[in-house]
Amino acid sequence: GAPPAAPPRRPTHDYVRASDDRARLSASDEAAIHELLARRLSAKIAREFDTADAVRDELRKVGVEVIDRDKLWRVVRPQALPSAAAPHPPPRPAAIPAAPPGGDRGGGVLPALVPGVPYEQQHDYRCSSDPAELRQVDLGGVHELLARRLAAKKGRQYELADEMRLALRERYAVEVFDRDKLW
Repeated sequence: GAPPAAPPRRPTHDYVRASDDRARLSASDEAAIHELLARRLSAKIAREFDTADAVRDELRKVGVEVIDRDKLWRVVRPQALPSAAAPHPPPRPAAIPAAPPGGDRGGGVLPALVPGVPYEQQHDYRCSSDPAELRQVDLGGVHELLARRLAAKKGRQYELADEMRLALRERYAVEVFDRDKLW
């Protein structure tokens, strides 16, 4: 007779989970993430970049950030994972990172915003999430930090802009994708 068929081989990829990622994953979530990462890598190798970008967008929808340059991935929005069925408490109010007086970040002055203009009109980032996922997010706080972060970057206050990006991640579970102008 014929030799028994080998079990199907799991697709592979060369991405590693970021060492600072502390999100708890179910086995099914982790398997789904690995499957998407493998599909993305296969598409990139086949030079099917539209497909690779679509898979990247799928990863973002389930709360996973991929850092291609470093071959890393991390969960940035655990509440977006498929297994996250329980409602989450609203995030703590966020304090805007304050630059210390003096130093190399523009003398400790927070970037100026245009008075009377809503924060969401003072930045050019678009939300990539489903509006239903944003029920418990303080959108005013998110837009303010995005606007101030953009102003900091324009003012070459990069360290301050990085602190604001971290504040967005830690306080609102919001990840900023600068290249695509998405959050």
